[in-house]
Amino acid sequence: MSLPSLDDLLGPSPQPDPEEEPPQPKRVRRHCAGDYTAHVYAPLTFARSSRELRGLIKVVTKKLEDASGVRAHPVLASNSTGEKEDEGRVVLDSWHVSLSRVATLRPSQLDTFSHELKRQFQSQFEPFSVSFEDLLVLANEDDSTCFVCIGVRDKPSGHLDHLVDRADRVYKRHGLREYFAEKERRHHLSLAWAPGEGKEAMRGAVSRLGEDGEVSRAMRALREAGAAKVEGVRWKIGQRVTSFP
Repeated sequence: MSLPSLDDLLGPSPQPDPEEEPPQPKRVRRHCAGDYTAHVYAPLTFARSSRELRGLIKVVTKKLEDASGVRAHPVLASNSTGEKEDEGRVVLDSWHVSLSRVATLRPSQLDTFSHELKRQFQSQFEPFSVSFEDLLVLANEDDSTCFVCIGVRDKPSGHLDHLVDRADRVYKRHGLREYFAEKERRHHLSLAWAPGEGKEAMRGAVSRLGEDGEVSRAMRALREAGAAKVEGVRWKIGQRVTSFP
């Protein structure tokens, strides 16, 4: 399975000064004038577990670099402006579960695409909780970037699969490539990224981290802090973000 990544694919990729900004994942597709990239996703809301998740990211990125020889860049470091506090909750737009692939829309499709998504989710969406599973490594579609992720589980509710199916209906009606088949889906939260050539080294390191006491304690602290919640759905078209409800 390949990993559709919001930050990996949306918009022109800047060339940051390494002394001023963290490096960014490579884009799979070039941006073309007149096209609009679109992505549907579910941001995660943390009532208590944001601190524990930060702790896990810090531990995992350091351990992975030591074990694999590949530098892992925390996702949060390049998306900290997406954080906001709301009545004691923390919502990180960069911490999300993808509900679609990233697609390219023509200008004539923009209104119908957004309208159809609202209609689909209006008849289906209700807030639900998710829990965290084990660490895994996924890659984007051309293997140029790999991502260290933590599995996200909403069983037995199956709400995430239902939301993906709803987004798929809109994608199909617009002639866009649908998401992965249900048996191939790996719902996840991306923690860090690295160049794609380090994928196998990272996978080997992740498998060994299961026996690391510090990582085990950080994972346990995250799980004991309580489940995260999906309280809405968002889609980004170009630079415009629409939230539902």
